[in-house]
Amino acid sequence: MTSEEEGRRGSHPGRPPIHYFGTFPPYRGGIAQHAAAVVGALRNAGYRVVTTSWASQYPRWLYKGHQPTPTELESAGGLANYVVRWWNPWGWWRVGRNARHGQGLIEQWVTPFHAFSVVLSAWAARPTPTILIVHNIETHEWFPVRKTLTRLALRSVSAVLVHSTAVGSQVTELASRTKVVHTPMPDLLEIRGSPLPSLDPLRLLMVGYVRPYKGLEVALDAVARLVEQQQMAVRLTVLGEFWEPTANEAARMVGERGLVDYVDLRPGYVEDSELAAAISEHHLILMPYLTATQSAITPLAHAANRPVIASRLPGLSEQVRDGVDGILFEPGSAGALAEAVLQAASRLDELHQGTANRLQGAEALVQTLGRLLELRDERK
Repeated sequence: MTSEEEGRRGSHPGRPPIHYFGTFPPYRGGIAQHAAAVVGALRNAGYRVVTTSWASQYPRWLYKGHQPTPTELESAGGLANYVVRWWNPWGWWRVGRNARHGQGLIEQWVTPFHAFSVVLSAWAARPTPTILIVHNIETHEWFPVRKTLTRLALRSVSAVLVHSTAVGSQVTELASRTKVVHTPMPDLLEIRGSPLPSLDPLRLLMVGYVRPYKGLEVALDAVARLVEQQQMAVRLTVLGEFWEPTANEAARMVGERGLVDYVDLRPGYVEDSELAAAISEHHLILMPYLTATQSAITPLAHAANRPVIASRLPGLSEQVRDGVDGILFEPGSAGALAEAVLQAASRLDELHQGTANRLQGAEALVQTLGRLLELRDERK
Protein backbone atom coordinates (compact mmCIF):
# COMPACT_ATOMS: atom_id res chain seq x y z
CA MET A 1 0.00 0.00 0.00
CA THR A 2 1.43 3.38 -0.98
CA SER A 3 1.73 6.42 1.26
CA GLU A 4 -1.10 8.17 -0.63
CA GLU A 5 -3.39 5.13 -0.26
CA GLU A 6 -2.52 4.88 3.43
CA GLY A 7 -3.22 8.60 3.79
CA ARG A 8 -6.77 8.11 2.51
CA ARG A 9 -7.53 5.66 5.30
CA GLY A 10 -9.00 6.71 8.63
CA SER A 11 -12.23 7.71 10.33
CA HIS A 12 -12.26 11.26 8.95
CA PRO A 13 -12.52 10.85 5.16
CA GLY A 14 -13.45 14.51 4.65
CA ARG A 15 -10.52 15.88 6.59
CA PRO A 16 -7.51 17.04 4.55
CA PRO A 17 -4.40 14.95 5.13
CA ILE A 18 -1.46 15.67 7.37
CA HIS A 19 1.80 15.70 5.45
CA TYR A 20 4.77 14.17 7.27
CA PHE A 21 8.26 14.80 5.89
CA GLY A 22 11.03 12.88 7.57
CA THR A 23 13.35 9.92 7.74
CA PHE A 24 11.60 6.55 7.51
CA PRO A 25 12.84 2.96 7.47
CA PRO A 26 14.82 1.46 5.79
CA TYR A 27 16.88 4.40 7.06
CA ARG A 28 18.36 3.34 10.38
CA GLY A 29 18.29 4.80 13.85
CA GLY A 30 15.86 6.27 16.34
CA ILE A 31 14.67 9.15 14.14
CA ALA A 32 13.41 6.75 11.47
CA GLN A 33 11.77 4.53 14.09
CA HIS A 34 10.20 7.60 15.66
CA ALA A 35 8.72 8.75 12.34
CA ALA A 36 7.14 5.35 11.72
CA ALA A 37 5.74 5.25 15.27
CA VAL A 38 4.28 8.77 15.08
CA VAL A 39 2.63 8.18 11.72
CA GLY A 40 1.23 4.88 12.96
CA ALA A 41 -0.20 6.55 16.07
CA LEU A 42 -1.76 9.35 14.02
CA ARG A 43 -3.39 6.86 11.64
CA ASN A 44 -4.65 4.75 14.53
CA ALA A 45 -6.27 7.92 15.88
CA GLY A 46 -8.11 8.41 12.56
CA TYR A 47 -5.91 10.99 10.86
CA ARG A 48 -5.05 10.78 7.17
CA VAL A 49 -1.28 11.01 6.73
CA VAL A 50 0.79 11.33 3.55
CA THR A 51 4.45 10.55 4.12
CA THR A 52 7.49 11.81 2.22
CA SER A 53 11.09 10.78 2.84
CA TRP A 54 14.56 11.07 1.43
CA ALA A 55 15.80 9.37 -1.69
CA SER A 56 19.23 10.73 -0.73
CA GLN A 57 19.69 12.33 2.69
CA TYR A 58 23.43 13.00 2.95
CA PRO A 59 26.48 13.37 0.73
CA ARG A 60 28.81 10.42 1.20
CA TRP A 61 31.56 12.55 2.73
CA LEU A 62 29.32 13.75 5.58
CA TYR A 63 27.68 10.59 6.89
CA LYS A 64 29.66 7.55 8.05
CA GLY A 65 26.76 5.17 8.46
CA HIS A 66 24.81 3.03 6.06
CA GLN A 67 22.55 4.82 3.58
CA PRO A 68 19.79 2.77 1.89
CA THR A 69 20.28 1.80 -1.71
CA PRO A 70 17.58 2.51 -4.33
CA THR A 71 16.68 -1.19 -4.20
CA GLU A 72 16.18 -1.03 -0.42
CA LEU A 73 14.00 2.06 -0.75
CA GLU A 74 11.88 0.43 -3.45
CA SER A 75 11.29 -2.59 -1.22
CA ALA A 76 10.33 -0.52 1.85
CA GLY A 77 6.68 -1.51 1.52
CA GLY A 78 5.21 1.91 0.78
CA LEU A 79 6.12 3.46 4.14
CA ALA A 80 6.82 6.75 2.35
CA ASN A 81 7.45 8.40 -1.00
CA TYR A 82 11.26 8.43 -1.17
CA VAL A 83 11.68 11.38 -3.52
CA VAL A 84 13.56 14.19 -1.73
CA ARG A 85 17.30 14.69 -2.24
CA TRP A 86 19.74 16.73 -0.19
CA TRP A 87 21.05 18.51 -3.28
CA ASN A 88 17.69 19.48 -4.84
CA PRO A 89 15.89 22.49 -3.24
CA TRP A 90 12.99 22.04 -5.65
CA GLY A 91 12.09 18.84 -3.82
CA TRP A 92 12.08 20.66 -0.45
CA TRP A 93 9.81 23.36 -1.90
CA ARG A 94 7.44 20.79 -3.38
CA VAL A 95 7.01 19.13 0.02
CA GLY A 96 5.72 22.42 1.43
CA ARG A 97 3.52 23.23 -1.58
CA ASN A 98 1.90 19.79 -1.42
CA ALA A 99 1.13 20.36 2.26
CA ARG A 100 -0.21 23.88 1.78
CA HIS A 101 -3.82 22.80 1.40
CA GLY A 102 -3.55 19.93 3.85
CA GLN A 103 -4.12 19.94 7.59
CA GLY A 104 -0.49 20.66 8.34
CA LEU A 105 3.15 19.74 7.76
CA ILE A 106 5.13 17.77 10.35
CA GLU A 107 8.89 17.62 9.86
CA GLN A 108 11.86 16.21 11.75
CA TRP A 109 15.00 18.04 12.74
CA VAL A 110 17.97 15.94 11.71
CA THR A 111 21.13 18.08 11.54
CA PRO A 112 22.07 21.68 10.71
CA PHE A 113 23.01 20.36 7.27
CA HIS A 114 19.26 19.98 6.63
CA ALA A 115 18.27 23.42 7.95
CA PHE A 116 17.49 24.92 4.55
CA SER A 117 15.17 22.03 3.66
CA VAL A 118 13.18 22.85 6.81
CA VAL A 119 13.13 26.56 6.04
CA LEU A 120 12.09 26.22 2.41
CA SER A 121 9.42 23.57 2.95
CA ALA A 122 7.94 25.44 5.93
CA TRP A 123 7.86 28.72 4.00
CA ALA A 124 6.19 27.03 1.00
CA ALA A 125 3.52 25.48 3.25
CA ARG A 126 2.24 28.72 4.80
CA PRO A 127 -0.36 29.46 6.08
CA THR A 128 -0.70 25.75 6.86
CA PRO A 129 0.82 25.08 10.31
CA THR A 130 4.28 23.51 10.34
CA ILE A 131 5.54 21.47 13.28
CA LEU A 132 9.18 20.54 13.73
CA ILE A 133 9.91 17.51 15.92
CA VAL A 134 13.28 17.99 17.61
CA HIS A 135 15.10 15.16 19.39
CA ASN A 136 18.48 16.85 19.77
CA ILE A 137 19.47 20.39 18.91
CA GLU A 138 23.19 19.94 19.33
CA THR A 139 24.95 17.70 16.86
CA HIS A 140 27.57 15.34 18.23
CA GLU A 141 30.02 16.37 15.52
CA TRP A 142 31.31 19.76 14.48
CA PHE A 143 29.45 21.49 11.65
CA PRO A 144 30.17 25.02 10.33
CA VAL A 145 27.77 27.82 11.46
CA ARG A 146 25.55 25.15 13.01
CA LYS A 147 23.97 27.50 15.56
CA THR A 148 23.02 30.04 12.89
CA LEU A 149 21.50 27.36 10.68
CA THR A 150 19.65 25.82 13.62
CA ARG A 151 18.23 29.16 14.70
CA LEU A 152 17.05 29.86 11.16
CA ALA A 153 15.20 26.54 10.98
CA LEU A 154 13.59 26.89 14.41
CA ARG A 155 12.29 30.35 13.58
CA SER A 156 10.77 29.22 10.30
CA VAL A 157 8.17 26.82 11.75
CA SER A 158 4.91 27.39 13.60
CA ALA A 159 5.82 25.20 16.56
CA VAL A 160 8.47 22.81 17.86
CA LEU A 161 7.63 19.55 19.61
CA VAL A 162 10.19 18.04 22.00
CA HIS A 163 10.35 15.02 24.30
CA SER A 164 12.69 16.62 26.82
CA THR A 165 12.44 19.90 28.74
CA ALA A 166 16.21 20.20 28.36
CA VAL A 167 15.81 20.26 24.58
CA GLY A 168 12.87 22.63 24.93
CA SER A 169 15.02 25.09 26.84
CA GLN A 170 17.67 24.94 24.13
CA VAL A 171 15.05 25.65 21.48
CA THR A 172 13.72 28.63 23.41
CA GLU A 173 17.22 30.06 23.78
CA LEU A 174 17.67 30.03 20.01
CA ALA A 175 14.13 30.95 18.94
CA SER A 176 12.26 32.60 21.80
CA ARG A 177 9.21 33.46 19.68
CA THR A 178 8.62 29.94 18.40
CA LYS A 179 6.04 27.93 20.31
CA VAL A 180 7.57 24.93 22.11
CA VAL A 181 5.54 22.01 23.49
CA HIS A 182 6.67 18.92 25.36
CA THR A 183 5.31 15.36 25.42
CA PRO A 184 6.89 12.16 26.77
CA MET A 185 8.91 10.02 24.35
CA PRO A 186 6.58 7.28 23.04
CA ASP A 187 7.56 3.65 22.67
CA LEU A 188 9.01 3.31 19.18
CA LEU A 189 8.48 -0.44 18.98
CA GLU A 190 5.88 -2.81 20.37
CA ILE A 191 7.82 -4.48 23.15
CA ARG A 192 6.18 -6.41 25.97
CA GLY A 193 7.60 -6.88 29.42
CA SER A 194 9.29 -10.15 30.30
CA PRO A 195 10.57 -11.84 33.46
CA LEU A 196 14.17 -11.31 34.48
CA PRO A 197 16.64 -14.04 33.48
CA SER A 198 18.53 -16.02 36.09
CA LEU A 199 21.02 -13.94 38.04
CA ASP A 200 24.32 -15.64 37.28
CA PRO A 201 25.94 -13.62 35.92
CA LEU A 202 24.38 -10.16 36.15
CA ARG A 203 23.92 -9.21 32.49
CA LEU A 204 24.40 -5.60 31.43
CA LEU A 205 23.54 -4.25 27.97
CA MET A 206 24.65 -1.23 25.97
CA VAL A 207 22.74 -1.06 22.68
CA GLY A 208 22.74 1.33 19.73
CA TYR A 209 25.33 3.17 17.70
CA VAL A 210 28.72 3.20 19.42
CA ARG A 211 29.99 6.77 19.30
CA PRO A 212 32.35 8.78 21.53
CA TYR A 213 29.60 10.43 23.59
CA LYS A 214 28.02 7.07 24.49
CA GLY A 215 30.65 6.44 27.21
CA LEU A 216 31.86 2.97 26.26
CA GLU A 217 35.20 3.56 27.98
CA VAL A 218 33.39 4.48 31.21
CA ALA A 219 31.38 1.27 31.02
CA LEU A 220 34.49 -0.86 30.45
CA ASP A 221 36.29 0.77 33.37
CA ALA A 222 33.26 0.18 35.60
CA VAL A 223 33.12 -3.50 34.64
CA ALA A 224 36.86 -3.78 35.34
CA ARG A 225 36.23 -2.40 38.86
CA LEU A 226 33.41 -4.87 39.47
CA VAL A 227 35.55 -7.77 38.28
CA GLU A 228 38.43 -6.63 40.50
CA GLN A 229 36.16 -6.31 43.54
CA GLN A 230 34.74 -9.80 42.89
CA GLN A 231 31.47 -8.84 44.52
CA MET A 232 29.36 -10.46 41.81
CA ALA A 233 29.59 -12.27 38.50
CA VAL A 234 28.96 -9.70 35.76
CA ARG A 235 28.94 -9.64 31.98
CA LEU A 236 28.55 -6.67 29.63
CA THR A 237 27.17 -6.93 26.08
CA VAL A 238 27.81 -4.07 23.64
CA LEU A 239 25.43 -4.41 20.72
CA GLY A 240 25.24 -2.13 17.68
CA GLU A 241 27.12 -0.44 14.87
CA PHE A 242 30.59 0.66 15.95
CA TRP A 243 31.38 4.10 14.55
CA GLU A 244 33.98 5.40 16.99
CA PRO A 245 35.67 3.47 18.40
CA THR A 246 35.57 0.85 15.67
CA ALA A 247 34.88 -2.75 16.58
CA ASN A 248 38.59 -3.54 16.37
CA GLU A 249 39.49 -0.59 18.57
CA ALA A 250 36.83 -1.62 21.09
CA ALA A 251 38.21 -5.17 21.13
CA ARG A 252 41.65 -3.76 21.89
CA MET A 253 40.19 -1.69 24.75
CA VAL A 254 38.56 -4.82 26.17
CA GLY A 255 41.82 -6.78 25.94
CA GLU A 256 43.88 -4.02 27.57
CA ARG A 257 41.57 -4.15 30.59
CA GLY A 258 41.67 -7.94 30.84
CA LEU A 259 37.94 -8.19 30.18
CA VAL A 260 37.82 -10.69 27.33
CA ASP A 261 35.85 -13.13 29.51
CA TYR A 262 33.48 -10.42 30.78
CA VAL A 263 32.59 -8.29 27.72
CA ASP A 264 30.80 -9.49 24.62
CA LEU A 265 31.10 -7.19 21.59
CA ARG A 266 28.40 -7.76 18.95
CA PRO A 267 29.07 -5.41 16.04
CA GLY A 268 26.30 -4.76 13.54
CA TYR A 269 23.08 -2.84 13.17
CA VAL A 270 20.33 -4.12 15.46
CA GLU A 271 17.14 -4.82 13.54
CA ASP A 272 13.84 -4.03 15.27
CA SER A 273 13.01 -7.73 15.39
CA GLU A 274 16.22 -8.43 17.34
CA LEU A 275 15.98 -5.61 19.85
CA ALA A 276 13.24 -6.99 22.11
CA ALA A 277 15.02 -10.33 22.42
CA ALA A 278 18.34 -8.64 23.16
CA ILE A 279 16.84 -6.52 25.93
CA SER A 280 15.00 -9.45 27.49
CA GLU A 281 18.26 -11.45 27.74
CA HIS A 282 19.72 -8.86 30.12
CA HIS A 283 18.97 -7.52 33.59
CA LEU A 284 20.01 -3.89 33.26
CA ILE A 285 20.41 -1.41 30.41
CA LEU A 286 23.47 0.84 30.67
CA MET A 287 23.51 4.39 29.32
CA PRO A 288 26.80 5.92 30.54
CA TYR A 289 26.49 8.87 28.16
CA LEU A 290 28.92 11.76 28.48
CA THR A 291 26.44 14.13 26.81
CA ALA A 292 22.77 13.57 26.00
CA THR A 293 19.38 15.21 26.01
CA GLN A 294 17.24 12.05 25.81
CA SER A 295 17.25 8.54 24.40
CA ALA A 296 14.75 6.36 22.57
CA ILE A 297 16.30 3.31 24.27
CA THR A 298 14.99 4.27 27.71
CA PRO A 299 11.24 3.90 26.99
CA LEU A 300 11.95 0.66 25.11
CA ALA A 301 13.87 -0.72 28.09
CA HIS A 302 11.06 0.25 30.45
CA ALA A 303 8.48 -1.27 28.10
CA ALA A 304 10.42 -4.53 28.43
CA ASN A 305 10.46 -4.05 32.23
CA ARG A 306 14.20 -3.51 32.35
CA PRO A 307 15.66 -0.89 34.70
CA VAL A 308 18.07 1.64 33.22
CA ILE A 309 21.34 2.86 34.70
CA ALA A 310 22.00 6.27 33.16
CA SER A 311 24.22 9.29 33.53
CA ARG A 312 22.69 12.09 35.55
CA LEU A 313 22.19 14.38 32.55
CA PRO A 314 19.17 16.71 32.16
CA GLY A 315 17.28 14.77 29.49
CA LEU A 316 18.07 11.30 30.83
CA SER A 317 17.09 12.38 34.34
CA GLU A 318 13.61 13.11 32.99
CA GLN A 319 13.29 9.61 31.56
CA VAL A 320 14.73 7.60 34.47
CA ARG A 321 13.12 7.88 37.89
CA ASP A 322 16.10 7.45 40.18
CA GLY A 323 15.49 4.55 42.56
CA VAL A 324 12.14 3.68 40.96
CA ASP A 325 12.79 2.32 37.45
CA GLY A 326 16.53 2.85 37.30
CA ILE A 327 19.59 4.41 38.89
CA LEU A 328 21.32 7.67 37.95
CA PHE A 329 25.04 8.31 38.42
CA GLU A 330 27.51 11.10 37.81
CA PRO A 331 28.54 11.32 34.13
CA GLY A 332 32.02 10.13 33.27
CA SER A 333 32.67 8.38 36.60
CA ALA A 334 33.47 4.68 36.27
CA GLY A 335 33.46 4.35 40.05
CA ALA A 336 29.98 5.88 40.30
CA LEU A 337 28.74 3.59 37.55
CA ALA A 338 30.13 0.52 39.32
CA GLU A 339 28.38 1.59 42.53
CA ALA A 340 25.14 2.15 40.60
CA VAL A 341 25.34 -1.38 39.19
CA LEU A 342 25.83 -2.81 42.68
CA GLN A 343 22.92 -0.77 44.01
CA ALA A 344 20.67 -1.84 41.13
CA ALA A 345 21.65 -5.49 41.58
CA SER A 346 20.69 -5.36 45.26
CA ARG A 347 17.26 -3.92 44.35
CA LEU A 348 16.68 -5.65 41.02
CA ASP A 349 13.20 -7.00 41.72
CA GLU A 350 12.05 -3.64 43.11
CA LEU A 351 13.35 -1.72 40.09
CA HIS A 352 11.88 -4.33 37.75
CA GLN A 353 8.47 -3.72 39.31
CA GLY A 354 8.99 0.04 39.11
CA THR A 355 9.17 -0.09 35.33
CA ALA A 356 5.55 -1.27 35.17
CA ASN A 357 4.21 2.11 36.33
CA ARG A 358 5.52 4.29 33.52
CA LEU A 359 3.97 7.03 31.42
CA GLN A 360 2.75 6.19 27.93
CA GLY A 361 3.63 8.89 25.42
CA ALA A 362 1.80 7.95 22.19
CA GLU A 363 -1.65 9.19 23.19
CA ALA A 364 -0.32 12.47 24.58
CA LEU A 365 1.79 12.94 21.47
CA VAL A 366 -1.18 12.54 19.12
CA GLN A 367 -3.30 14.90 21.19
CA THR A 368 -0.57 17.54 21.20
CA LEU A 369 -0.02 17.29 17.45
CA GLY A 370 -3.78 17.54 16.90
CA ARG A 371 -3.95 20.81 18.84
CA LEU A 372 -0.95 22.29 17.04
CA LEU A 373 -2.36 21.38 13.64
CA GLU A 374 -5.40 23.53 14.36
CA LEU A 375 -3.25 26.68 14.59
CA ARG A 376 -2.90 28.59 11.34
CA ASP A 377 0.44 30.25 10.61
CA GLU A 378 -0.36 33.89 9.89
CA ARG A 379 3.22 35.04 9.39
CA LYS A 380 4.09 36.68 6.09
